[in-house]
Amino acid sequence: MAHTLPRTPAAVVFDFDGTIADTLAVITACYREMYAALGDPCPTDREIAATIGVPLETAIRMQSGYTDEMLSRAVDAYRDAMRRLDLSLVEAFDGMPEAIRACVDAAIPVAVASSRSHQSLDPMLSALGLFDTMAMVVDHTDAGHEKPHPAMLAVIAESLGVDPSLLVMVGDTTFDVEMGHAAGAMTIGVTWGSHERISIERANPTVIADSPSQILAALGLTPAASPGAPQGREQARRTRLASGR
Repeated sequence: MAHTLPRTPAAVVFDFDGTIADTLAVITACYREMYAALGDPCPTDREIAATIGVPLETAIRMQSGYTDEMLSRAVDAYRDAMRRLDLSLVEAFDGMPEAIRACVDAAIPVAVASSRSHQSLDPMLSALGLFDTMAMVVDHTDAGHEKPHPAMLAVIAESLGVDPSLLVMVGDTTFDVEMGHAAGAMTIGVTWGSHERISIERANPTVIADSPSQILAALGLTPAASPGAPQGREQARRTRLASGR
C-alpha cells in the first residue's frame, strides 16, 4: 500500500469521531444511559464501536433492531444523555490539532464530514479550538444522505470549487473509506479509531496512517513518523480540552 498520495490534494476532509477526537467513551456512556432508560441491556463496547460512523438512528437500529416508536424513544433518550455531556470529557487525539493546522498553514482547505449532527459536532469542534480552522463543516443532513454515500463529499467539492478526485477523505471507519471511493476521492484510513486495522485494510484506502504525522507525510507536508509514534487508540496520547492543554 502506498505511503503518499498519487495526486496533490486540493482539500482535506476529516471525519470527527475516532479521527480527530476520541469520543468512544462518551458515546458508550450515552448508549448505556439510553438503554437503561429503555430497560434493555446495552450492547458491548465492541458492538457499539462497530456502529460508529453512521447517523444515530441507523446506529441504534443496527445495534438493537428498534423501529418506529421504540427507535424514536431511543433517539430521544440518547440525545438527552448527550445534552448533559461535559464537553471537557471529549479529547483530541494527540497530534491531530497540529496536523489540521499544518494543512491550513500550507493553504490546503480543511473540512469535516461527519455523521454526528451539527447540534453536537459544532460545539465539540469549537471546544477543541478547531471550528474556525474549517472551510466547511458538513453533516449528513446537509447532503441528504449518510455515509458511505458520497453526497457529503460532493457538497464539499462543489462548495470549494474543486474536483472530487482532488479531495482526500481521512477517517477511521470503513464507511469513511467507502464514501471516499464512491466520490472518486483519495482516502487515508487511520488506525487509532473505532474500526480495527484489518477492517480498514480490507476497505483498501489509498494510504493507511498509524499516526497524525503519517497523515502529513502522505500529504507531502512532513517526513513520516518515527517508529515510536502512536500506533492506535491504546497508545495514542490525548490532548484534553481543558484550557491548559
